[in-house]
Amino acid sequence: MAKTYDYQLHCQRCGNDIPSMGQWIDQGQSCSDCGERHVAVGYKDLARGLRSAIGTDEAGSSDGDAGLWRYRQLLPVAPGTSPVTFGEGGVPLERSEFLEAYAAKFGTGCRVYLHRHDLSLGTSTFKDLSASMLATVLRDHGVQDFVAATTGNFGVAVAKYLAEAGIRFWAFLPSSPPDSYEEAIRDCGQRVIRHAGDYAAAQVAAEKLATSRGYLMSLGGLDPMRIEAKKTMAFEWYRQLGRLQTVYVQALSGGTGPIAIGKGIAELVEAFGVNRPRMYMIQSDGCAPMAMAWDDAKRTDFSPGWKQRYPVLENPNTEITTLLTGNPKLFPKVGQAVHLSGGEILSVPENLGGMIAGVMRLRSEIRIGPAASIAVNGFFNMIHRREVREGDEVVIAIGDSDTHATSRWRQSVEQFLGYGRSTDLVAGLRRAA
Repeated sequence: MAKTYDYQLHCQRCGNDIPSMGQWIDQGQSCSDCGERHVAVGYKDLARGLRSAIGTDEAGSSDGDAGLWRYRQLLPVAPGTSPVTFGEGGVPLERSEFLEAYAAKFGTGCRVYLHRHDLSLGTSTFKDLSASMLATVLRDHGVQDFVAATTGNFGVAVAKYLAEAGIRFWAFLPSSPPDSYEEAIRDCGQRVIRHAGDYAAAQVAAEKLATSRGYLMSLGGLDPMRIEAKKTMAFEWYRQLGRLQTVYVQALSGGTGPIAIGKGIAELVEAFGVNRPRMYMIQSDGCAPMAMAWDDAKRTDFSPGWKQRYPVLENPNTEITTLLTGNPKLFPKVGQAVHLSGGEILSVPENLGGMIAGVMRLRSEIRIGPAASIAVNGFFNMIHRREVREGDEVVIAIGDSDTHATSRWRQSVEQFLGYGRSTDLVAGLRRAA
């Protein structure tokens, strides 16, 4: 008797239904009718599943049963699945009195929460969510080898979780990520192939290996396993606050995050009738193709075809390798999600990252990583642009710690901690403190 599942995958081109993640993998991670790789996961009883996982009597709590696998009824796995887990996703929303004080100094009363994925028990990043889901599904389907191009945090997380699942991982790194990423992947007993080119070249090399040997390969930002895992971040906001916040802020690279968050929010809207938060995606000015495309769309008042107009940057000049996506292929979907929410895609100066991290360490005792510093910098930018309104509740994704930061970036943090700098931003931060 064939297994039945509480979910189905729906082809986003022809509408064909695929009954399970295993069958989708067997079909080459594509639709058997039209070959489309982009599929969306739907659930038979979404509202009941969310009510069961969150529970009106538990809304506003932060008990130890939080995190990814609390929501297994709303994940594409078979009933009774034993997950590959290190407790990922069970991290707090932490009030930031410092950031609230900064906003108040400039005339905006708001509440600010940090979603502390730097405290994730896997590898201290929100990539642990995706890695746990990947490892669980691939293990249950008997996959032995998995290939992915990575600029850092994703590769480290996948290496650890796949090692736990007994799956070999082939990580293709471009030349730019620091050696600490390579060492962390190798420490898990996994394989690293350094590529002399950029991330796009590493992707090409990874695909060549996967094709030649018949290995399964990461589909990147549209992989349904990654999307379904990361959407649970939105579920945790609702569970811990008892409501959805009004503003969400995160650093932006390839775009899986906002696509996944958008899906999680859509499911909460369907189940509970909540209002959508405004989504603010923040890019480093060293690699900001989506912010550039967004600015262009705004200048043309989002004229027809705006989602298909975006620049492709060759070898972007950024030291934040985890945000190194010069070809913003997912801009059509990211732009749509941000536009629907009433938010913005912004860029901020990368050279302030060390100072931002230093300020957060001084005032909040939090050691944020380079990508998280871009998100916090985005919040400061939003305050000065009056994007944050009186009474807003803001959640900022702290998606990484400073574990694998480059030595140069660490030096800039230490320089600020030792000497400080006389910039307008620092002056504002000192007034707030």
